[in-house]
Amino acid sequence: MAGQLIRLPGVTAAAAAGAPRIIMTAPDAVAAKVASLKHVVSARSMTALSGGGVTGRCRLTGKLLVPMGVDVARWQILTLGGKAALYSGPAASGGQGAAASIALPPGSLTQSYTAVGAFAWDAADRAGNYLTNFVVGFDAGAPTRRLFRAYGQQYATVEARNSLATGSGEFTSVYEAIPLTEWGIFVADYNNDTRVISLSINDADSFTQRTETVATPTPSADAYLELGYHNSVNALRNSKIGDLYTFSESLLSTELGAAQLRELVAEMKTYYGIA
Repeated sequence: MAGQLIRLPGVTAAAAAGAPRIIMTAPDAVAAKVASLKHVVSARSMTALSGGGVTGRCRLTGKLLVPMGVDVARWQILTLGGKAALYSGPAASGGQGAAASIALPPGSLTQSYTAVGAFAWDAADRAGNYLTNFVVGFDAGAPTRRLFRAYGQQYATVEARNSLATGSGEFTSVYEAIPLTEWGIFVADYNNDTRVISLSINDADSFTQRTETVATPTPSADAYLELGYHNSVNALRNSKIGDLYTFSESLLSTELGAAQLRELVAEMKTYYGIA
């Protein structure tokens, strides 16, 4: 028999002795209604370790999230605009990031997908000449999808400067201007059937889109997503991540999915105080 998750406004659930309290937000309630919801990662549900770094689990599956990279001890949880944020700094002058990531479970990178997340793009990172990786897909030890990244306003490639991007890395990407809000909500969507990449910031009604010209490999069963980037300092730098919801299909591929996506983005904008 299928279970049912009920959210009562104004009611906070009790927790067992020694266990963390599970608090469901309005965005959580919307995301939970989507059948293809695959993972939920939240800074607010993670725990800072006494020796540095953080620990946490996917809030949907309960599976462990795995810190990776030589600088994993630099992961922190801080508060930005009243909301919990993951941060791998401090970085010197915005340029010296940490080689650190938090890996989602194997299988978290799927053929088609939608990722919806809250991010904070730091002013020092914006002013620089480097890139910042928020969410990356890995397979067989190599980065295969750049789900969400940002480029400083002095970046070498003119098209990418002061932009947010999603895509298949070196082959095809789409770009949007970086918002001036403290927090932003991104939607990165990929429909493998049509090979259309879509990106939107603080909006789920209009998208910047592009069709991939080079086929990308089918993800293996062990392919995964990670927050940050464990291979180099081109990770979060001074920027931050809040809540992240991933789905195992392109929500833009159906009218129902697109409607659910609009509802989720609207609730996330409210939750993060974005007009």
